[in-house]
Amino acid sequence: MPPGMVYDPKLGKMVPDPNLTPDEKRKIAQQRKAQEKAEKAAKRALRKKRKGSCASRLVTILILLILIVATPLLIGYVYQLASAPNENFTPLGQIIPVRMDNGTYNMHLHCTGGGSPTVILDADIGAWSVHWADVQAEIAKFTRVCSYDRAGYGWSDRNPAPRTVQRMATELYLLLQAADEEAPYIFVGHGVAGMTARVFTQSFPDDVEGVVLVDSLSETLLNPYPAVLSQQITFYRLAEFFAPWGTVRLLDQVAGYDNWLLQGATLSPEFKPVFRAGYYKPAYWETAWAELDGLKSAPTELANIGGLGDRPLVVMIATDRPNNSFPVANFPAPNASYDAQQLLARMSTNSELVEAQTAHYVHLQNPTLFVIAVQNVVEKAK
Repeated sequence: MPPGMVYDPKLGKMVPDPNLTPDEKRKIAQQRKAQEKAEKAAKRALRKKRKGSCASRLVTILILLILIVATPLLIGYVYQLASAPNENFTPLGQIIPVRMDNGTYNMHLHCTGGGSPTVILDADIGAWSVHWADVQAEIAKFTRVCSYDRAGYGWSDRNPAPRTVQRMATELYLLLQAADEEAPYIFVGHGVAGMTARVFTQSFPDDVEGVVLVDSLSETLLNPYPAVLSQQITFYRLAEFFAPWGTVRLLDQVAGYDNWLLQGATLSPEFKPVFRAGYYKPAYWETAWAELDGLKSAPTELANIGGLGDRPLVVMIATDRPNNSFPVANFPAPNASYDAQQLLARMSTNSELVEAQTAHYVHLQNPTLFVIAVQNVVEKAK
């Protein structure tokens, strides 16, 4: 029974005890207040405990989520670090310090053979000197020949400057000057490097005596800029982000990126691991998307570039390229690419159009045809 309360049988309920003195009533009121205060404090403590328990559960869930995400990334990072030391392959050629407008960068240049003119081999986006190695050995039998790694690929430093066509042509010129590789040159440009060949020739006309365009990209295929290239830029940016965490390396073990990047073209067994080591690095993907992004300005850069005069020119067209192959076939339509190659052949009054029954990497899939084309231009330029 509550203190100070009595049962009234007439009313049938508890009522205040009429016999309590004022002091007793005061004490009972104080006890009630104390009891109410204690009950309120207990309720507050219970609510606080419940909130703390809920927050604790949320923190625990958050930690678990972080561990679920971070653990594979950490494992991949360790996997990447542990594997990288075994992939420090010896450069094919020389590492040349090249002074540029934004600093000095090391670039890889591989020159073999002797004689004049010197053949310069410039690769497409995502490729570098290892992709020329087999045909370079054949070209070296009849003249001097040089391949190189554009900034960010292979053994060359990454350069943060925008990857415009003019920029790539200028960097190549500075590299050749730093290495004392004298003109005249026969410029061989594959894919995007076909545009570099034209810009290089316009910028240094006295140095170029002939040109070979291998399934070349041109401004007519870039205006408007194809949506598929924007999609590839997004993919390459993601690959750049995940490469340090070993994700690219791990997925490659399953998917075999080299087959996709090269449209199934086969590198020599000795160069496959070198190429893979290259694209396991973030700089490879950063360079690839930067070069794709740089193509947005190519139509403007090439708008008033002019032709090649009477220089010997061979334009090689890949006529057996799947519609979904990487990268050039993804432009407007297969016939648009073919028509663009025919337009390129009209840039010189001394040109030849060669239809290669191959996919995009003509020099890997039909090296004999490619070497003959280069040799014909060399002979005409002498």
